[in-house]
Amino acid sequence: MCVDLIEVNANLFGEKNMSTARFYRLLGSLLYYMERDEDSEKIHKKSLNILDEIIPKSNLHYLLSLSTLGVFYKMIGNLNESIAILLEVTNNLNLDKIQHLIPYCRWIPAVYLNLSECYKMKSSEELAKYYQKQADNIRLSSSNKNQNARYDIMGVELNRLPPSDLNKYIKELMDTN
Repeated sequence: MCVDLIEVNANLFGEKNMSTARFYRLLGSLLYYMERDEDSEKIHKKSLNILDEIIPKSNLHYLLSLSTLGVFYKMIGNLNESIAILLEVTNNLNLDKIQHLIPYCRWIPAVYLNLSECYKMKSSEELAKYYQKQADNIRLSSSNKNQNARYDIMGVELNRLPPSDLNKYIKELMDTN
């Protein structure tokens, strides 16, 4: 389905647009769950390359895609790369400027939670606690604005999906790119 969405969207609006980049990000996540890590990484980077050409790196859409790649690296055990990317995201977030958006951007506190988890896995308890506290502070400051907001989307690691008929379409997409 993602492949079809990418194809239709690219035909309508061209390869270089926000929707196409978003569909590539989603496809990259799907590929991870199908245990196709190399393809997943390639597609995540393709999404970022598209965004890099059309929006600034401080844009929340770019930072979301970058954080998704960082979480991907955490999930495959590449902690150093994950930490570097997630730190880049936190360095580019202007929390004072976007405070009113945080209840709607559930991924922002998740970036700090994922950093905390990475540092925990690297046995750096002090940094793990620091980033856990950052996430908690963001959630607390946001919860006053939206009590029903959920912040655990990127922190939840689902079981990988088994390969399906989608493999054929994904292989075709990978071969054409």
